[in-house]
Amino acid sequence: MANTLKFGNGQWATGNGTALAYNDENSNFKPLPFDFTRASSGTTVNQSGLIETVGSGIPRIDFQGNTKGALLLEPSRTNEVTNSVDLLEYFNNTATVTDTANSTTSPNGNKTAYKYQGNGTSTSVRLFENRSFTENTDYCLSVFAKAGTNNFLQLGILGVSGGRTVYFDLFSVSASSEFGKIENYGNGWFRCSMIASVSSGDLAGNANIYITKSISVTAFDSNLEAQNATMFLWGAQLEAGSYATSYIPTSGSAVTRVADACGGAGNEQVFNGSEGAIFLNFASYGDYVISLDNGTATNRIQFFRTATNDRIYIMIGGTFIINEIYRLTSNGVYNKYALSYESGNILLYVNGSLLRTYTTPFTSTPFTKFRLNQYDNNASVSLSLIESKIYNTDLSNAELKSLTT
Repeated sequence: MANTLKFGNGQWATGNGTALAYNDENSNFKPLPFDFTRASSGTTVNQSGLIETVGSGIPRIDFQGNTKGALLLEPSRTNEVTNSVDLLEYFNNTATVTDTANSTTSPNGNKTAYKYQGNGTSTSVRLFENRSFTENTDYCLSVFAKAGTNNFLQLGILGVSGGRTVYFDLFSVSASSEFGKIENYGNGWFRCSMIASVSSGDLAGNANIYITKSISVTAFDSNLEAQNATMFLWGAQLEAGSYATSYIPTSGSAVTRVADACGGAGNEQVFNGSEGAIFLNFASYGDYVISLDNGTATNRIQFFRTATNDRIYIMIGGTFIINEIYRLTSNGVYNKYALSYESGNILLYVNGSLLRTYTTPFTSTPFTKFRLNQYDNNASVSLSLIESKIYNTDLSNAELKSLTT
């Protein structure tokens, strides 16, 4: 296909405020940069599988959960754990635990992880922080854990309406409920996370981490305590939100990672307003927005997700041509989408299957911008994009099926 622009698929070229497109037609990078901003540093998982810090204004290419490298775009989040490595400096009820600094290599490749051990005299092995929460707010508590003499962990947000606990087994790589998630970060490390939706009422509660005897037994287990159970913990994070974002290091105070904003690539000569196609291979971790538009809300092709739905919009001249709701998979799962459009023939394929056919006519409109993680220049969503292709002609059913299989 002529004039095909490819973003990603091992072809991400990044620089200060730049993510270049790859042009299949002439097999080189085209000087068509996205406008990229992030007014803070951020972390990512590099090609060696280690967490590294990327400076302010530098796009992040993330290899967690994929081998090709994905452009990582996230909303602003604050890690409220004020010391994410030395956890006894934050969790204020830790009389049942002793720690040993620099005991093993952490997920960033440095020997900075602490070993935590029961003191053999109390009825629990716990790190426990009393704190207040904000009503009608989702919270996510996460920590990187590596088995010592024990492989079971409990995370909890308790004492508030909507609070809960989730248990994790580092050997079977499992969580006890749908409100927990466990991810393999290599070298025996797993990131465990859980969410709780704090409603109105008593807002004085606690965030806690327990070393437990099994995935179902209570955290208050004197037999376990007598064994001086050990576990390595690193990178604790408590953030307002319904999922865990990339690790935000702290050392003495809360730290905010500012939102990634990436969009504005293109012009009328690149994109065809009469016919064309968009291919996407990405995962979302909550809401996302991917948009081909002319810089306004009245002319756009847009994929996005809310808390309950995936949705596709096609709006021309302020009128919805398509306003379709569907639901695909859970957060963090990569899917391949392909949309081909021309007036009276619009096809949507997902993972090799035809999801929708539309016969709605529309008039040509000049598309000038390809935006990621943005809508009307506002960044508020979370997206991990491996690859995108934009074609200036429509594609057949066979081509769309091949792209998304």
